[in-house]
Amino acid sequence: MLSDAVIPGSQGELEMEDVALGVALGVALPEPRCGFLGYFALSFIAAGLPCAMSVLLWSDIGYGEQVYAFLASDQVMAYVLGSVGGLIFFILYLLDFYWPPHLENRYLALFDKDRFLGRSILALAMVLSFAAAMYMAQDFPTVPIMCTVLLGPLFIAIVRKLTRPSMKRPKSTLTDTGKLERKMARLEHYVGTEKDKRSFYAGSMTAFVLLGIITLIVWTLWVLATGLDLASMSFHDRLKELEYIRWVTPVAVSMTYLMFAFIVGLRVHMASTYDQGHILLKFTKETAGLEGDDIATQERRRRKTLRVVEKQLESDLHARDAFTSLGPQQQDMFARRHLQNLQQ
Repeated sequence: MLSDAVIPGSQGELEMEDVALGVALGVALPEPRCGFLGYFALSFIAAGLPCAMSVLLWSDIGYGEQVYAFLASDQVMAYVLGSVGGLIFFILYLLDFYWPPHLENRYLALFDKDRFLGRSILALAMVLSFAAAMYMAQDFPTVPIMCTVLLGPLFIAIVRKLTRPSMKRPKSTLTDTGKLERKMARLEHYVGTEKDKRSFYAGSMTAFVLLGIITLIVWTLWVLATGLDLASMSFHDRLKELEYIRWVTPVAVSMTYLMFAFIVGLRVHMASTYDQGHILLKFTKETAGLEGDDIATQERRRRKTLRVVEKQLESDLHARDAFTSLGPQQQDMFARRHLQNLQQ
């Protein structure tokens, strides 16, 4: 799947700096394009297409027998298409296309202003390699199934790339803002993007689960309606083995999609444990006017700060126990430095 991380010093980080400045100057952040339901619908369609293709093309529920017979009749195409695709990959490598050292902070480019040509050639090589894998069905009948199923995460990654909230550079030419305003702008940007990420991953996880369950239900109903004499199966007979593969393909597709859902679900679960940005943002806003508060208010803020730090240390019991064993002044110093590091 495509990463949401920003490489330090990259163009993405510079754009984030400009967005933070724009927010500090009063420029509103753009709203996320999709919520949970929007991401779920897009993910269901994007992942549903490869799921349906896998079942219709490679199993007896659809046209598996005819498709395998067609691909087996022209097996030499696997070597032709694979050779051409591999040659294109190799030529692009010789041209330093993938990560050109002569083009700073650029990748997948043949020359400085290349935005389309090089990537189009790369896409052609990928299509040829995919087609070659399809023609390998005679000797490796499971390879086309795997290639088709893996299109699901690929399409989901494309959906994420197209729907990720984009940030426009502010038109203002002002460059000097308060340090606190810049930090709050960074936090607001971070919290907003984290909410969008959680919505996307939760939506795609739900789509994978439903597609896996639907595929399994369809296969079960089909088996009950048609049946199959498993006693006649023989893995020493190529035709019988291929017949079994076509029979079990929907189950493999269903289990694979449920595995995808489990992996994405781990991302959703882990995000809830380490993402404390909203707490830090609330704390920063509340402490912005700390100067001039009375002693009781400062004490309440101090206790709230300590609770925030303890919450963030829950994943490491030894660190939390060490923090609680410190004296009041040491706890205040640790909490202050910890929150300062998070704000930077």
